[in-house]
Amino acid sequence: MINFIGMFDTKLLLNLKGGNSISTSIIKKDEVDHEYYSKDGNTVVFSGKIYNWQKTKNTADSQDFYASRLLSHLEIEGIKSITSLDGQFISIIDTSERTLVLRDYFGYGTQVYYNDKVFSNSLRLIKESGIIPFEPEIRSIARFLKEGYISAPDTAIKGLKKLKPGEYLEFRKSTQTLIVHSLMSYGDFSESAGSLKNSLQDAVAHYETLHRNSILKRINGNEEVGVLLSGGYDSGGNLSALRDLFKGKITAYSVGFEDNRWSELPFAAIMAEKFGAKHEVHILKENDIQALPEIVNQLGDPFFENGLMLNYKISKEIGLSNQGVILGGDGNDQIFGTSGRELALLSLSRKFGLGLAQKSIEYLTDRKSNLFRLGFHNKNIQQALNLKQFGFTDFELCKIFNQEFHDSIQTKNEADESEKLRDFTSLYVWRNYNTDIIESASQVIVYKASQLSNMHNLEVTFPYMDKEIFSFLQKLPRQFKMNGSVKDIALGKGQGKYLFKQYLKNKLPEEITTRKKQGGFAPLSIFMKDKTLRSRMYNFIERTFIDTGLFNTDEIKHFIASVESTMGNSTYWFWYKQAKYASFFNLLVLALWWQQFIFNNVKPSLSDYFQE
Repeated sequence: MINFIGMFDTKLLLNLKGGNSISTSIIKKDEVDHEYYSKDGNTVVFSGKIYNWQKTKNTADSQDFYASRLLSHLEIEGIKSITSLDGQFISIIDTSERTLVLRDYFGYGTQVYYNDKVFSNSLRLIKESGIIPFEPEIRSIARFLKEGYISAPDTAIKGLKKLKPGEYLEFRKSTQTLIVHSLMSYGDFSESAGSLKNSLQDAVAHYETLHRNSILKRINGNEEVGVLLSGGYDSGGNLSALRDLFKGKITAYSVGFEDNRWSELPFAAIMAEKFGAKHEVHILKENDIQALPEIVNQLGDPFFENGLMLNYKISKEIGLSNQGVILGGDGNDQIFGTSGRELALLSLSRKFGLGLAQKSIEYLTDRKSNLFRLGFHNKNIQQALNLKQFGFTDFELCKIFNQEFHDSIQTKNEADESEKLRDFTSLYVWRNYNTDIIESASQVIVYKASQLSNMHNLEVTFPYMDKEIFSFLQKLPRQFKMNGSVKDIALGKGQGKYLFKQYLKNKLPEEITTRKKQGGFAPLSIFMKDKTLRSRMYNFIERTFIDTGLFNTDEIKHFIASVESTMGNSTYWFWYKQAKYASFFNLLVLALWWQQFIFNNVKPSLSDYFQE
């Protein structure tokens, strides 16, 4: 996609392919494919694709281009006609009255950073422009260390915001006013939740039609299609439907780990063989962590997630062959709703008034590493409405940051309506919208996959994150999405993605439909095997933070020592190690981000930072 930067209150020069230039509110920086259209002083720049494209044709539009048609619709039918489009795109429309910065409904492929002066989809371009000072926002930095990302509208830079999913910018020139418009709301979502009265059989049939149509829209015109293939329902569902619809060459791409029980490669091979797909396997190795500085620079705000290196590895390897459209299974878990068991236990905890006891357990387990497993499960219940956290705890953050910054790093959210919810269905709907869709799917899972595919010039698209599917699923009764009574779900006997699994139960191999769900993550110990590399990473982190004045370097050294001791203990629980290493990599990513965006020290590989 195109990278751009612009200012709301001035006219800047746009350098175009072919040597043309005009006066507009955008500077084009990277030479990539995009559409540009100008008419009567109005300008449209567009990058990406629209999937419900045929619905946008009208008699006033004589050209079959995205950019020209967007302007035509804006002039004739108004802003609602273009904000309803479904696709994977970003667009800037500049008229005499206003500047619009638009992106797709779920914010697939690129973030938009902004304040009342500047807008851009690249934190690097804002940094290089010098338009605003780059000072770290400590509260956001602390949230990253705790959660692995920074939720919109916050960013890691003071005075800079970023768009949430379903938002777009409008700058009204007559009043010099910037407005952030939202296309989604929890009120609308919750009001329609459970309103569908279809039978399960009819709902399954309709869902199958929507899924197949979503794939057809995305593969239109391609002679060869790729599929990102793990060993689960989501990627298998895409492959199964694709083979029914498409008789051409299909290549399935999988990534795994050598000699590791968490690898899903055997299950991916079974599905590739069943559906007649060529199967390419790539192995994630320790040396792949050398690409982390490049990834940090691409993502902008500090970001780390357990599956990050999996996405990087597969995108890099596919990018070497210049594959056409590729179908990814990301987002399906979140659209249906996750964490059913924890939500059911939270519902029972609130019903029987166990909150105080759980807080006491949290206080104790935060301070006793040998009670980690108890604390891990307890927190998953306490925080069931939020994303699972694999980073630092609040207790640890208060030790890592210097005393004078404690007031600014409190990460607990202010009280909201969710604290009043008790019954399971209400908790489920609240989390499904606010956490699964707005946070996890759009700002973490699909955002990560999209950004890394863009990094390698790939066209990766996500059929489950389709507006029609989204609209249909939000109306499903809870039992069609998470099946079972509250008691059964609390005991682990419920069934998530129930309708989806009914759709695929006779289509996928039995080895897939009967296995326990694992999830797409990489055991982080892969990148921690070499003692020399670990020592260099430790030294780099300490060196980076020692002069910032923000961190207690003695506590950072103490934490690093605990990481090293974890490496040498084979008796520790897997998820204790994974959480410890996730905290470490959050710290490493932040050190790289600080070097690149605060110290202006950009280097291509991790080892390059060890030479200083």
